Amino acid sequence: MRVNLSGHISRFTQVAGIVTALIALIALTAVPRAVTAQADAAVIPPVGGPGTEFAFFATDFEDGEKVGYWLNAPDGAIVATNEETFANDDGRADWMWDSPDNAMLGTWEMVAEGEDSGTIWVIPFEVESGLPESGAPAPRITNGDYAVEPLAGPPGTEFEFFANGFESNEDVGFWLNAPDGSIVDINQKDNTTEGGRVDWSWDSPSDAMRGNWEMVARGVDSNLEQVIPFEIR
Repeated sequence: MRVNLSGHISRFTQVAGIVTALIALIALTAVPRAVTAQADAAVIPPVGGPGTEFAFFATDFEDGEKVGYWLNAPDGAIVATNEETFANDDGRADWMWDSPDNAMLGTWEMVAEGEDSGTIWVIPFEVESGLPESGAPAPRITNGDYAVEPLAGPPGTEFEFFANGFESNEDVGFWLNAPDGSIVDINQKDNTTEGGRVDWSWDSPSDAMRGNWEMVARGVDSNLEQVIPFEIR
């Protein structure tokens, strides 16, 4: 007797596909989220010589969450810091690492993990020979010692900025370059921290022009100028 199995095979294939999708979904929700750092985490400077003090930040942690961190050395060894930090109300954590004078040359990774959320960030950076430590005089204009969060957002978005390289306790002025080339004075001035870093934010108006913007920060004494691009879309 001839039996037509095509219908049974088709239904079996559909069921198998559903089961496979469910297993994949369970696997995704059962493990911590590991992310290679891009827009929501950064290191300043991204490249430095042995002895450089590297500054890190990462986002997407829980409010006030404890964040532990360690390093993966270029040879694959794990370097424990035995230190931790805590995320702020916005889920952002900031911390520093002083690389030793005999630090191994090559690509390092700073790994940060949230104690409760399991969120993991992997932030790569370079230690190279022949480069100055971060305490050396900064160039007049740089494009590596800053960050903006988020990188893009609709009108009405609050953008958070930081910039490094200024003199300690130096007054820093801010303004914006709009997409049409006009200058927008935000009438804001702040002082840097002891390490020459300044943090500030800007609430874009609900009718803000869409396009590529630039936030400019200039040190009053050093004339150091950081130009930070972002987008309103």
